[in-house]
Amino acid sequence: MLQQLSDQIAYCYERAVESRASAGNCSNERNKQELLELERRWLALARSYELSERIGHFGEELRRQLSVLIPPEPPHPAIPLVRCSECHKRMRLSQVVPCLPASRRADTWIFICECGFSRGQVVDRAYISTRL
Repeated sequence: MLQQLSDQIAYCYERAVESRASAGNCSNERNKQELLELERRWLALARSYELSERIGHFGEELRRQLSVLIPPEPPHPAIPLVRCSECHKRMRLSQVVPCLPASRRADTWIFICECGFSRGQVVDRAYISTRL
């Protein structure tokens, strides 16, 4: 949308320049004044489009800044909070590997971190059912 506005602004300025040039070549005073008035209107329209573009940029910047204040969705209660031992950031659950034999009531959960560190944690299936 903003690219379209920039194109419209450029078009308005081009028309204003053409109107000014035509007015300079006009010998009839009445026609000259009409062309200068046309130039004024093209310039007013260009400024209107510029204002719309600035408001659009302002709105985008405001949304970007406000997004920092919106808290992320809370983690699922069944997924334990695991911190990376390298950088101490929260790790993300990447994979659940069922333990064999199937009679065993635990799975291995693999967590990965932004820094590249990964770790496995054995989680009892009873833990999950109590958290859901």
